Amino acid sequence: RDSLKLIDPGAGRVSGIALPGRSLRQYGALSPNGSAIAFVATPTSGDTAVTRGDCLYTTDVHGSDVRKVTCFEGKGVRSSPSGSPDMTRIALSTSEIAGGPFFSEGTVLSVETSTGHSSALASGYFPSWSPDGNWIAYLSVPIVDTTVPAQAVSSVGSAIRVTSQTGADDHLVVATPGSDTA
Repeated sequence: RDSLKLIDPGAGRVSGIALPGRSLRQYGALSPNGSAIAFVATPTSGDTAVTRGDCLYTTDVHGSDVRKVTCFEGKGVRSSPSGSPDMTRIALSTSEIAGGPFFSEGTVLSVETSTGHSSALASGYFPSWSPDGNWIAYLSVPIVDTTVPAQAVSSVGSAIRVTSQTGADDHLVVATPGSDTA
């Protein structure tokens, strides 16, 4: 939980990048050009700026330049980071600490890697940047009301949508009403 594992399938090697003082989440991703890694962790010591919530970090593939980009006070990150082609922005989704897909509204964010400034783009989860950098695809899911016993995840629909990098232009790609495709 305090190191990233890098796997080189061609050489059959597994190497690690030690990241003491951080509790890693399952969310991490290699940059589109293979030179950097974006990952999510929660500081475990020495960070008084965040009392509760996940933080976004970047590092080179050798682990020699670990940098905290931003933290999400009171929020949990709910998707792997997805870097723009030039890695100037990272898309990811957050929700309340106790929430998650189907149980709380997720927010798709675009985070500037140089400043840590984030912008809410859409309501949803699991964003993925397009190779040309113009669009972000994401999953829009309904919220399940757990107080209604008859409501189940499979009885509600989800949709795959795309939004522009600013969130100003959003389009439905495919809807799956009444299915459990999510």
